[in-house]
Amino acid sequence: MKGFSKGIVLAATFAVSGFANAAYIGTDGSGSYAGTYNVPGDNSYANGSLDPKGYFSGAPEYSVGDSALMGNSVVYTSNDKFRLTFTFIGYEAGWENVFLYNGVEIFNNRNTGTVGNTFSTIVTGTAGATLDFGFATYKRSGSILESQGNDNSNGSTSFNFVINELGTDFLILSLDDNNQVDDNHDDLLIKVEATKVTEPGTVALLGLGLAGLALRRKAKK
Repeated sequence: MKGFSKGIVLAATFAVSGFANAAYIGTDGSGSYAGTYNVPGDNSYANGSLDPKGYFSGAPEYSVGDSALMGNSVVYTSNDKFRLTFTFIGYEAGWENVFLYNGVEIFNNRNTGTVGNTFSTIVTGTAGATLDFGFATYKRSGSILESQGNDNSNGSTSFNFVINELGTDFLILSLDDNNQVDDNHDDLLIKVEATKVTEPGTVALLGLGLAGLALRRKAKK
C-alpha cells in the first residue's frame, strides 16, 4: 500500500507541476515595423496621476520608461487547448474605440461601465498563427474610421498598438488612435492572459494523489 500511494502522489505532483510551465501565447516581431517603444510620462495608465476621471481599473501593471514592443503581433506558441481571457483595463481617449475578437465587438469606451469587464473563451492554438483580434475607432456616423488588426501591418499607420510583455502568457495591448497626435498609447488598454484548462482526468488524478497521501500518513501513525 505504501508504494502504491507513493506512486499516486508522485503522479499527481507531476500533473500539477505542469500548470505553471505552459506557454500558449507570445509575440512575433518579424514584421517590417517591429521595434521597441518606451512608455512616456504622459501615459495616463502608467502615470496614475494623469487619470483624474478614474478611467483605468487597478494599479498599473507597468511604469513610465518601461520598454514595450512596437509593430509586433500576438501569436499562438503551442497547439494545446487553453483558456484565453481579455480584460478591459480602461481608456483615455474621447473617440469611440472598440476591441474586437473574431470580428465581434467585445469592449468599447462608450462609457466607463465596461472598465474591468472580462471576456473568456476556450481555444485550441495553432503554433505560429496569429490570434484573431483587432482595434477600431468610429466616426459619429457609426462607420469605421480606422482599424488595426493583429498582424504584421501593426505600426504601419499612426493607429496602432504596442505590447507590454509582463510574463509568460500575460500581455497588455495599448492602443494609440492618434486623435490628439500624442503617441502615448493609452487610448484603449486590453489585458490578455492564457491559462491552462483543467482536464477532468487531471482533476481525478489529483484527487487520487491526495487520497493516497492521506492513506500514507494514516499508515505511519
